[in-house]
Amino acid sequence: MQISYRQSLRSFNTFGVDVRAYLLCKAGTHDDLKKILTFAKRKALKVLFLGGGSNILLARDFDGVVILLEGFIDIEQRSRGTHRWVRVGAGVNWDAFVQYCAEAQLQGLESLAGIPGTVGAAPIQNIGAYGTEVADCLVGVEVLDRLTHTRYWLPRNDLGLGYRDSVFKSRYAQRLVILSVLFQMRECGAWAQLDAKIREELGAQPQARTLTDITAAVRRVRNRRLPEPGQLGNAGSFFVNPVVSAACMAQLMARYSQFPAFEQPGGRWKLSAGWLIQQCVAVGFRVDRVGIYTHNPLVVINYEGATGAEIIAFGELLRRLVFARFHIELTREPVFID
Repeated sequence: MQISYRQSLRSFNTFGVDVRAYLLCKAGTHDDLKKILTFAKRKALKVLFLGGGSNILLARDFDGVVILLEGFIDIEQRSRGTHRWVRVGAGVNWDAFVQYCAEAQLQGLESLAGIPGTVGAAPIQNIGAYGTEVADCLVGVEVLDRLTHTRYWLPRNDLGLGYRDSVFKSRYAQRLVILSVLFQMRECGAWAQLDAKIREELGAQPQARTLTDITAAVRRVRNRRLPEPGQLGNAGSFFVNPVVSAACMAQLMARYSQFPAFEQPGGRWKLSAGWLIQQCVAVGFRVDRVGIYTHNPLVVINYEGATGAEIIAFGELLRRLVFARFHIELTREPVFID
């Protein structure tokens, strides 16, 4: 176990916000975790678990203990007949895991290539892209109860998985820590329907391409719309796409002849948060050190060492502008740590 005092977290969050943690602990074993949590409880210190720091926004210095699950990096395959399961440690880099599956001819997660973060963080947000979500292959998770230090299994149906949502963002946010994740994959065979953008990137005969071809194509498409965090600090999509009622949809159709919308169960409609923002501000709209990415209005950029407070204020400005024009509330995707 490694412990650092007053450690900068700039390199541990993709926004590149330069705040400090009172203590930064790199846990390698379950015993390490128990010791850290016991110490934090005895000293009445707050605890924050960080994966890749790709879906958080740190508003200020964290006066508590930040924990990285650096030792939880095992990958184990199991099989029975034509079924394939992969159990993955929470500390494994997500994109590296997707590539591992592609090279092992395990199908199901290739559309999620290039997403930053760790495997343990993926179910929390139920990450998704190009028609695929983590929920599509997820069997369940192994968790640690932060209060009792007991480890147990939670099956998929108990995780409250929804659009960019799970019980780990609400009921269990301060109680459970994901230690490992179990996925059920398909052997490489008949292709699932690929997103139109990915088919176009693959070119002629996309069905003849390998899984590694597909993951490479997904990364190329993503990289054109999302900046590299090491060059421009960001957390990917800053807002989730709002789901609105049929009445709201009818009002929009009366005002606009064309706009992106996707029908949902129950007569509701999912709109493009990026399109809504585009109707309110100019391309590349910026306030001082924070702005929206010129190639994707859904991505908020930390251009020049902005503080977390500046980024939060910019996001709130976008929310107010969209609400003033459309009476639609945008929901932030990154978790704010205040």
